[in-house]
Amino acid sequence: MDTVNLKNGTSELRTMVVVTYGILLKMLDGMEGAIALYELVAVCKNPSHQVFSNAQKEYLMGRALMQPDGRIHQSIKNIVLSAIEGEGLGLTVVNPIAPGNQ
Repeated sequence: MDTVNLKNGTSELRTMVVVTYGILLKMLDGMEGAIALYELVAVCKNPSHQVFSNAQKEYLMGRALMQPDGRIHQSIKNIVLSAIEGEGLGLTVVNPIAPGNQ
């Protein structure tokens, strides 16, 4: 299987990284996605974080970023934490793959 090293020091399947990264980029296209992205990052950083509303939870589940019980799969978490820079309203999505592993 083709894996890549991520910026957080983990390895994940290249296909999963590419697909998830694409989803994260598209989330920045609208307000609903941007809010859901903020919530996703918060849960990845703190699993006890409660997502603000069912709408954001459904948005994340509909894109396979969150499991129905509210947990984030470890691979998704690794990709998200490697792809996000900044805090709060200053969040940006960057390529999660570590330099030299493109």
